Amino acid sequence: MALEQAFLDELSATKIQALVRGRQARALYEATKIGLNAAAEKIQHSFRSHYRHIVKATDVGVRSVAARSIQQMFRSYVQRQNRGHEATINDELNEVHHIAAMSLQRFWRQMTVRRELLLEELEAATCIQALGRGHLTRKSFQALCESASQIGLSKPSSAFSISAGADAALDEKNADVDDGTVDEKRGRNASINLSFLPAALRAMYLDFVNSAAYPEARAAQKFEYDMDEVQDMDLHFDDLMLEFETCADVSTAYFAINAMRMLVIIKPESHHTLQHVIKVAQLIEQRIPEPEIWTPEMQQGCLWFLDAFQDLLLRSSR
Repeated sequence: MALEQAFLDELSATKIQALVRGRQARALYEATKIGLNAAAEKIQHSFRSHYRHIVKATDVGVRSVAARSIQQMFRSYVQRQNRGHEATINDELNEVHHIAAMSLQRFWRQMTVRRELLLEELEAATCIQALGRGHLTRKSFQALCESASQIGLSKPSSAFSISAGADAALDEKNADVDDGTVDEKRGRNASINLSFLPAALRAMYLDFVNSAAYPEARAAQKFEYDMDEVQDMDLHFDDLMLEFETCADVSTAYFAINAMRMLVIIKPESHHTLQHVIKVAQLIEQRIPEPEIWTPEMQQGCLWFLDAFQDLLLRSSR
């Protein structure tokens, strides 16, 4: 009985221990399960929070990349549109510039052509006027020569061989001749300053004024002329200089030099200047080497022209 009781006690104790351990195991399991659930929830909460942050950051990056891509694509689109628009505008501007350039060039060419035509017309008119004045002057000169020959003058060209100075100057010259000898006059003329004349013409003029026949020849140059008829001839000193320089026959040159001498005597306030005598002296020097122009009659005409400037040429060196 005692063994049976001991066995029962031991069995009861074992059963109780098994129940207790089972209860404890279930409690531990429940506790462990609760802890695991809490840990899992905590981990899940943390992961979800972390995931939300990751997703948010990723979304921001993706959106930023997408925005940049969209902006880049839009800018490219706008640039393509602008390039097309600018190309159209540039084509229109180039066309406008081309039209403007063509208009300016056409206007400039027309203006240049008009200017050249005006210059040619002016030059032609000037030449025609010069030729017309020369022709009319020669015709008037011939008529004047014929008129002079009809009133008994010694030769036709004397119409342009008017006295080189006023009566007072001629009387003074004759008085000088009467008071002194030819040798005294030559000594006086030897001191005259004619350095502005060409050398050949200066020597020729000195020989002319120092000659013994000069006083009588100069006194014989005095005669009357018709002022109205001379004014009707409409002589111009520059035209006569041009005709004297360019003419090819001695008669025209002789007419031009005598006509210039007549203008110097008639209008001394306009033509009796040192500038005029120097210009004509240079032209005379150019015509001296031409034998068909430089005849004895032409030489006399040129010397009498220079003598019309006697008060300028016969300037004492004292």
